[in-house]
Amino acid sequence: MFERTKKEIERFYHEGIYKGYITTFIDHEQLESIVQGEAAIYPEHEKLTKDHYFDLASLTKVIGTVSVYLRLLEQKRIQLDQKLAEYLPEYQDKTVTIRQLLTHTSGINTWIENRDQLSPEALREAYLVQKSGKMQSKEMKYTDTGFILLGMALERYFELPLDKVFQQELFAPLKINEIRYGPISQPQAVATEKIGTTVLKGEIHDPKARILGQAGHAGLFATNAALIKFVREYLAPVPTVYQARTLDALAQDHTAHQLNRSLGWELKTIGTRSVLFHTGYTGTFILIDRVKQRGWIFLSNRVHPDDHREAYIAKRDRLIQLYLEESEKEDQKQM
Repeated sequence: MFERTKKEIERFYHEGIYKGYITTFIDHEQLESIVQGEAAIYPEHEKLTKDHYFDLASLTKVIGTVSVYLRLLEQKRIQLDQKLAEYLPEYQDKTVTIRQLLTHTSGINTWIENRDQLSPEALREAYLVQKSGKMQSKEMKYTDTGFILLGMALERYFELPLDKVFQQELFAPLKINEIRYGPISQPQAVATEKIGTTVLKGEIHDPKARILGQAGHAGLFATNAALIKFVREYLAPVPTVYQARTLDALAQDHTAHQLNRSLGWELKTIGTRSVLFHTGYTGTFILIDRVKQRGWIFLSNRVHPDDHREAYIAKRDRLIQLYLEESEKEDQKQM
């Protein structure tokens, strides 16, 4: 499966773009996983295994937060165009809707002075006063702020911390055990960035999520096996947790002005259909093609020991393009 994509992944590994990776290709019942490289090279070398946990970074948005909102929507417990403040009354902007936050079209301000030096309480209060701007609903601007607020609203709605919400609504029903908020035990975790002389290992990489402890935008750690179970639920013709039509609808643009965003997910195109795509800052991404029942999981430690973001993004985008091309060719074979 996807031989050109696999060769390019390996080439970038040998170029040092990431020190280790696990990649999994799913095509209906077929599954292929490749594990290569090291979980850490500093301060000492550690071989990567299939059982290591990766810091998922912004994949937390779609795996945790979006997935719970989908359940609330299909159960008609909330509506997309309701105001967030109906569920999070202490939020100051009474105009922002759940749809706008899920699609990154709220136009919300993201600047918080001295953000990374604030206490958890002060940072939470700072987010509760962030307001939307003149581009509300008119422009897609990807932010963590909206998902931090969405996470706060879930905690208020369920009267539970986010880890308990995710466990109750998604992970327990799907029997996904190897996923949790950091910090996690160091021997189980893939190393991320070196800050000064200290390497983050088992600690949440995102500074906002690290301060808040549990947040809707980042902070989850998971094994490859856990993500396979998650992706299989999104691919299943008869899902375990969701109604099929809920997942089918994710392939639609959910913005007011066709800005190529689903609920949480970015939309990529293969032929005439849309597929779901999302990345994580640490070097992770997922692509889900529900129509063809194909999925792709990519986990790497690309920020270890140093963050060379621009070089990685160029290579990542090359991988995505190759995968989309190979998928389209596979479609043509089946016609």
